[in-house]
Amino acid sequence: MKAPVLPALVLLALPALGGAAGIDFNAIALSGYETPVPNPRIEDGMSLRCTNPVNGSPSSMVIRTAPNSNTGDKSVSAKFSRGLFSLTRDGGGSFTMTSIRLFPLSTGGGNGTVTFTGYRNGLIHNTSTFNTGTSLNGIVHSFSGFDDIDELRWEVNNNLAGRAYHQFDDLTVELPPLITVPADLTLSEGAPSVNLVLQREAGASGNLDVGCTWAPVTASPTDLTLGIGSPHTFSFSGSEETKSFLAVASGDTIDESPETVVITWTPDPANYRLSAATTTITIGDTNASNYYNYVNGHGLLGNDADPDADPNGDGVTNIEAYAFRLNPAGPFPAAWRQRLPRFATVGNGSSAYPGITWTLVQPYPADVEFIVGESDDLVEWTEIARRKGYGVGSLWTGLVASSVTESGGLGNVVTVRGREKISVHDQDFLQLELRYSPPGGAE
Repeated sequence: MKAPVLPALVLLALPALGGAAGIDFNAIALSGYETPVPNPRIEDGMSLRCTNPVNGSPSSMVIRTAPNSNTGDKSVSAKFSRGLFSLTRDGGGSFTMTSIRLFPLSTGGGNGTVTFTGYRNGLIHNTSTFNTGTSLNGIVHSFSGFDDIDELRWEVNNNLAGRAYHQFDDLTVELPPLITVPADLTLSEGAPSVNLVLQREAGASGNLDVGCTWAPVTASPTDLTLGIGSPHTFSFSGSEETKSFLAVASGDTIDESPETVVITWTPDPANYRLSAATTTITIGDTNASNYYNYVNGHGLLGNDADPDADPNGDGVTNIEAYAFRLNPAGPFPAAWRQRLPRFATVGNGSSAYPGITWTLVQPYPADVEFIVGESDDLVEWTEIARRKGYGVGSLWTGLVASSVTESGGLGNVVTVRGREKISVHDQDFLQLELRYSPPGGAE
């Protein structure tokens, strides 16, 4: 059995850095002459809408493949003769418009002009007019001065001179820096301090405040301490990229349901983006009296709740975590590793036997079978001891059952010795197998 590895920090996996985003329509599968484009088209955190500016009714966007099959890479235009386009962040917030690729509508068309207007807080911030050119490969136009806008608008209109009816592709923007907030986390009662980290996007600098509040969702989480008040503000300054705080789960001696706290992060779409709106911290039901209450109390469902699963990747399966009262979904104190099976010498001198020992913590599991096997070559194994949990009337059986010791008479430190003395053996191997064994045998 592997010793569990405890994480020092709790972080979300970081998305691609750099703040660049945009819409390129490449993910849309073509279907005939005109492929409808969802309206709005939401891609990479941006939202593109098309309406009819005459009466405000919905218009639509299409990708045309004929007669302009070589016009751009899935370039888009309005389906009808007129359409007003609006580009915003999905959910609102500011962005800096970087560039767009423009195409004439068809072969022989070109040199039409398109005017773009950037809005900030509902007011015009900047305008720029670009030419579609005559090339069906399109022209990439760069924007200047379209920083920190919250909407970009422009019109497609084939009723105007200059062939303003056009196609476009590759809308690129720069977004505010990403703040990666801590991932949801399940602790054990009695777990050590866990350092949770906020991380600002690499390369971002300057002063930035990220606010949050937190409150219990279930009963008052008397066993959870957060190293921050509510409300709280994390202040990044200069080139600082991380801020951290502690979450501490302290032990208790009563059987209680999972306790949950939710941290709600304050959105600020003009200055930063958040990797998640909330962080949920749960103290799992360490004292649960049966296996599935235990793993479900730690937030594990579906395949993650299987006895042989290892959802937190620490080398300890769920059934092992349950039997030894560890944490199947997160960290646990390093000292708890001593509960796991380890080699033991039973007796002294020429009367010494090889043994295997482990430590149980109340409540002892009634739905776990403990099976000890012995081998001298790691190929052939012989079962030497078995106990079908610690339910009423359960006892050790097997070849060495009479020599099994349990401190206190029941549970606690359990030691199973091998069949032959160390003095008469070149080598001996012992292993502990755990099996989920519910009452009545129903899985």
